[in-house]
Amino acid sequence: MKNATRRTAMLSVALLAAVLIVGCSSKSKAAGDTTKDAVAIVNGVGISKAHFDQALASSEQSYQGQNQQLSPEQLKQLKTNVLDSLIAQELLFQESKKEKIVISTKQVDDQLSSIEKQFTDDKEFQQALDKTGMTKESLRQSLQRSLAIQELVKKNVLDSITITPDEEKKFYDENTSLFQKPERVHARHILISTKDAKTDAEKAADKKKAEEVLAQLRKGADFAEMAKKYSDDPGAANGGDLGTFSRGQMVPEFEKAAFSLKVNQISDVVETQFGYHIIQVLEKFPAGTASFDEVKSQINAYLLQQKQGSAVQDYVAKLKKDAQIKQLIQFS
Repeated sequence: MKNATRRTAMLSVALLAAVLIVGCSSKSKAAGDTTKDAVAIVNGVGISKAHFDQALASSEQSYQGQNQQLSPEQLKQLKTNVLDSLIAQELLFQESKKEKIVISTKQVDDQLSSIEKQFTDDKEFQQALDKTGMTKESLRQSLQRSLAIQELVKKNVLDSITITPDEEKKFYDENTSLFQKPERVHARHILISTKDAKTDAEKAADKKKAEEVLAQLRKGADFAEMAKKYSDDPGAANGGDLGTFSRGQMVPEFEKAAFSLKVNQISDVVETQFGYHIIQVLEKFPAGTASFDEVKSQINAYLLQQKQGSAVQDYVAKLKKDAQIKQLIQFS
């Protein structure tokens, strides 16, 4: 029961974060009323304090989820960032309306369906909505608004941005220290588990079984078939293949044995906290620098993200320059 409640709470935060930042604003009222209801006015549209408080709470909870305690100065900066983000989102939404960007019902339905699938049932979804203070209809409105902003940014900013091969190579040449690879091995193993061994005699029997399997391997038995037949590891069906790993990823006894073996060599029986292992190294990879071709796609994705982020900031800055923005709240 506690786990279900915790899951719903976590999904509520995720739901809020996904749509709140583009939640509803309201048309500002007369000047006297506006100061009570809004924290900022963007081209005559008020961003309500309730909306700001919700967005701030969502941001704070994301920090708490990472076990981070905000200092007063950090909290002040967070408040500033949240309000700046809400203002930017309002400007983008207004621009999407100017450009007559239309979001279809199907687009909203698909987005809503994707969110609902994160919940185990309708009840859990409704509980999450209740925690965020939203209804399904207000969620739909927020999603429609969010999609309109995404379409605007895609059309006016993102679609025109590309990364050239020269940019990729230049980044690689200037940052080779980022692409260092540690020594790695590709290995497989057979595990005779001792988790059910309650006595020394039972543990001795497990060790004897491992030694018998090793003896068959020494006589030429197929390692993968023996793993499928005898190994207690979840990867037994895959012939005991562990893939490639570097130092620090396995328990010390296993790591020491694996990195000391030659390619295709089979270890003696190795004891760890999990039981008795027989290890075979299939490949060894010395430490070195990844080639440009190995990391080219990662570099492209990184540079594209950086360039897109900068371009969106420039686009929003231009909208702010041409807008009438009045901030009605100060952070101390």
